[in-house]
Amino acid sequence: MEKKMRPIIEERSTLKAFLDAPPNTRTGCRDTMMLSALFDTMIRADEQQS
Repeated sequence: MEKKMRPIIEERSTLKAFLDAPPNTRTGCRDTMMLSALFDTMIRADEQQS
């Protein structure tokens, strides 16, 4: 079974829009921090620990 390659965000403007998407609320700030941490550590949804 062939794996799908997900797009990589390379443009700064795209990343900024992605991180600015959550609303400016307590939950939105939490979501922004989680997105930032996941992006900074390059975690992928389909990664498995070996």
